[in-house]
Amino acid sequence: RSVPDARSVPGERTVPGKRTVPVKRTVPDERTVPFGTILGDAVKNSITAILTIGGFVVLFSIIIHILTKTNVINVLAEITSAVLSPFGIGKEITKGILSGLLEVTTGSSITGYALATPLFVKLPAASFIIGWAGLSVHLQVTSIVSKTDISIRPYLIGKFAQGILASAYTWLALKIFHGTFLLEGTVLSRGTLLPKDQFINPNSLYSLSNSIAGNPLQILVISVLLMLTTLALFIAISFTVKQNRAVKGRLEL
Repeated sequence: RSVPDARSVPGERTVPGKRTVPVKRTVPDERTVPFGTILGDAVKNSITAILTIGGFVVLFSIIIHILTKTNVINVLAEITSAVLSPFGIGKEITKGILSGLLEVTTGSSITGYALATPLFVKLPAASFIIGWAGLSVHLQVTSIVSKTDISIRPYLIGKFAQGILASAYTWLALKIFHGTFLLEGTVLSRGTLLPKDQFINPNSLYSLSNSIAGNPLQILVISVLLMLTTLALFIAISFTVKQNRAVKGRLEL
């Protein structure tokens, strides 16, 4: 990497009605930075970024734990679940969503352990949490771009829209492939103990693989349609934003 440095070189300047006057002008001079300095700066910046990310994760995990112990999350979950209960969203899944608004890992974990909630409710909720990514991640991004002129507003709007679309597409996929992907318990963490009546039947896994393998064209067509729908929504939103900016610009003039 080269760092510009200023140095003076002789030049000429013509004064109207007079002779040419010699002047000095400043031009950039390049100075090579040692490789060790560049490597050291890269390592320092990497360690700082890692510590910042880890600090945000720990901070929001503690905040969620405090809000849970003080029953703040429970009270909010009671109020929210009362409104969302007609859609099959109960208190446990609401606690996961509220926690996921703050920190994605904790929210996803709470959502996954909501045993009384059916899978077709947990999967869209988890998709929204992962798409939104949590306030912890957004503050990490803000801390990185704060020294630039990049606006964080489009990013936040996009992440919220991503959560909504991911949840909607997951719900739609569950409706289309009902009975194909609704095999709960096929993916378990290592060392998980199941009651005898919840052992996974190998025949069900075989039927699942056959049902997926037997409809590749259907899965491909639906995936392409979902992708085109997302692209159309993105183009429509971008066009609307540009039109609003153009209207505001004309009004300011």
